[in-house]
Amino acid sequence: MKNQIRDLICATLVLSIVCGSAVTTDYCSRVEKYFFPCMVYVGGISGDLTGKCCRGIEKLNKRTKQTENGSSMTCQCIENMAYVMNIPFDGSRIGDMSAKCNLHFSFPISVRMDCSRV
Repeated sequence: MKNQIRDLICATLVLSIVCGSAVTTDYCSRVEKYFFPCMVYVGGISGDLTGKCCRGIEKLNKRTKQTENGSSMTCQCIENMAYVMNIPFDGSRIGDMSAKCNLHFSFPISVRMDCSRV
């Protein structure tokens, strides 16, 4: 478990390089900050959904709604994050997150994310 978390932390450092020109590095770094606590849950690394994850999703929803093309940009940042960290999402956990945090996502998130269609 410690090695997996260490690898996740190291992978976030690489994300600033991968985010690409369509989505700004600054925007992605904020998405990473808000969504990172959820990665261990949606990736099945931890069974616990934390309050920090729910608060992060809430902040991410607000930011997404306040930003032009926020939904597609947030989607792309999370897609990049999952790719770099090599963490496949568990579809049932994505649904659980919404229910357990008592909120709806203002951005697409799924097992087979394709942000080019947003």
